[in-house]
Amino acid sequence: MAQQIHPKVEAMIEGFDSSKTVNLVFVCEDNRAEDVSSAIEELGDEVSSELPGDVVVASVTVGNLSALVRPDYILSVSPDRDARALA
Repeated sequence: MAQQIHPKVEAMIEGFDSSKTVNLVFVCEDNRAEDVSSAIEELGDEVSSELPGDVVVASVTVGNLSALVRPDYILSVSPDRDARALA
């Protein structure tokens, strides 16, 4: 399955400084939430929670977003407020 950045995320970060922090939801596959959480923390950002179904909620610096969506096991990235339906 192809990964994607939710259009709301693209619209949300458009024009933001690369140091701005945004709250995002990462949907992963194959029990990779721990890998995603580790990558987020290695970049100096903060994981808020891991939800059932391989979902990670985190505060991510805009400048780090491109590195975090590169792995194939990241299925989608969307704004945090959309995570409420996933929980």
